[in-house]
Amino acid sequence: MTPRLVAFVVAHIASIATLEPHVAAEIGDTARFWILAGQLPLITAAVLVHAQLKQQEKSVGLAELAVGLGLGYLTVLLLSSFEVLVGPANPLAAPAAASDAVKAGWFVGFAAIMTMGNTLFIARPLLGITDVIVGFALRMPPKAAQGLFAVVGAGLGFGLAGFASTDVAHDMADKLNEVSAANPVALLIAGLAIPLLLNVIKTLVTRKKKDSS
Repeated sequence: MTPRLVAFVVAHIASIATLEPHVAAEIGDTARFWILAGQLPLITAAVLVHAQLKQQEKSVGLAELAVGLGLGYLTVLLLSSFEVLVGPANPLAAPAAASDAVKAGWFVGFAAIMTMGNTLFIARPLLGITDVIVGFALRMPPKAAQGLFAVVGAGLGFGLAGFASTDVAHDMADKLNEVSAANPVALLIAGLAIPLLLNVIKTLVTRKKKDSS
């Protein structure tokens, strides 16, 4: 399982790198579509591996990192390609007068911070929830479970990539910016509330599983 997780981690890191403004400017729409479409299949595969490792009482750190990086890509995509603002500015956007090297370093720094935040505060409680939800897959033959999650991940990935290319998605980003401009702390509050909510849900589903077993 470790080689697969390492491959997932490397693929997500490479995907995040394609969102760096100078790199993104050189990538066509088709490549962007396929990169985005590939994120959810990797995330769903890592979700399954995490549940399998947890069942075997093995280390799940790499699986958490893989999911955190996948979520990090989606976060960076939202802030960069869709230009969603946090308060008055986009934290990924370096000062206009900065050199190209400084802008690239600025992007890498903030992307790393957001990725680690996703891993620690989103991926961990989320995986605690999905471990319960996907418990049925642990009773399936491993190859069948992998095939099922690959199909589900591909469907979700293509659906998300298709939606992201529509005007509706960009209109939603504009609405989000209007909310952020009207209330600069709105997205920050939401960012703090999501991990708390996930941890509450994780506690509830874990407790329900223990009570039913």
